[in-house]
Amino acid sequence: MKKTCKHPKKDGNKVILQIKHSGVKVKNKEKFGPSSITPDINELTNQEINQIIKDFGISTKKAFLAGFDGVEIHGANHYLLQQFMSKNTNRRNDSWGGNLSKRMNFPIEVVKEVKNLYLN
Repeated sequence: MKKTCKHPKKDGNKVILQIKHSGVKVKNKEKFGPSSITPDINELTNQEINQIIKDFGISTKKAFLAGFDGVEIHGANHYLLQQFMSKNTNRRNDSWGGNLSKRMNFPIEVVKEVKNLYLN
């Protein structure tokens, strides 16, 4: 019996792409995170943080150009957004770390960038 594949958007369905950054959970590559909490993890510089924020926006734009109806920003399960929010993995003392309000700056900036690219 021959199987046929239906287009995922058939019958009005929406297709959403999940985007994430693994941060220190990356496999087989150099590890980067909010802070260098172990010798094998490199602390992200301000320039790298700003580029990652832009990259979330670029990924969003590419997802829409590819036909996706939306994106979901994966901020759980110890990926980079959650790593910035946690005082266990974020020991910074700059605008990206410290109290909870400052630790939230990175995920908030990612959401702003994604929304900006989505709306424009």
